[in-house]
Amino acid sequence: MKRKILSLILVFAMTVSLLTVGTGAVEPTYGDTAGHWAESSIERWSAYGIIQGSNGQFDPNGQLTCAQLATILAKLLKLPAAKDAGFTDNTADAWYYDAVNRCAAAGILNGNGDSTVTPDAPIIDEMGQLIGYEWPTKTHSFEEMKERLEAEYAAAKKSDPPFPNRSRWGGFLEKRFEATGWFRVQHDGRRWWMVDPDGYAFFSHGMCYGTRMGEFGWYTGMEAFYEKAPSPEDPAYRNAFTHPGLIAEYVKRHGVTERS
Repeated sequence: MKRKILSLILVFAMTVSLLTVGTGAVEPTYGDTAGHWAESSIERWSAYGIIQGSNGQFDPNGQLTCAQLATILAKLLKLPAAKDAGFTDNTADAWYYDAVNRCAAAGILNGNGDSTVTPDAPIIDEMGQLIGYEWPTKTHSFEEMKERLEAEYAAAKKSDPPFPNRSRWGGFLEKRFEATGWFRVQHDGRRWWMVDPDGYAFFSHGMCYGTRMGEFGWYTGMEAFYEKAPSPEDPAYRNAFTHPGLIAEYVKRHGVTERS
């Protein structure tokens, strides 16, 4: 299961890279891509024959389906011809039939476990999870997520700390410095210590600098992957959104850019 999920994550990353390649000005190929943020990339990869629209339109904001992704990857990776993978909903007269079989033979598409591959289905559900794959901690509804989080919170309130002589951050209660509200370092005259927000000496096996986006990931331009893309204007999701200019890790590495 881990290998299946990893293979999909890798191909997602490769597919997203198609939308970030720059190019010079070219004559528009489609009637609905002029001025779109991905216009130049769409033109370039259309010229390569990797992607294509229909009837002069591309639908750049449309939802990306399993069949479309399979077609892109089969061309991009130059996957060899393959026999019928046995999916009952991938019929021989379908435009994506060959691409789905090629991706299945390459181990990129594995189906839903019931002889189907749901070619017209989106790639990611509204909670950011892969559709068509199951794993022990996968969440199937917001109600299930709410119940799980409430149960974890209740268990955490009742559980004893793993070490009784530790602060709420895991700091060592027998050695204290000034509390600043931040993790930091301080020299005590003999050696350097990490210090937790409450001022207690803190030990870590390794410093974790964090990613360029902190705990966030890009959303703009990724909407097509989602079954139901959450809206920044929706009260249920609004507080989950930010922009790079407000993420310390991103600004420290890149400064304030146009994207932020």
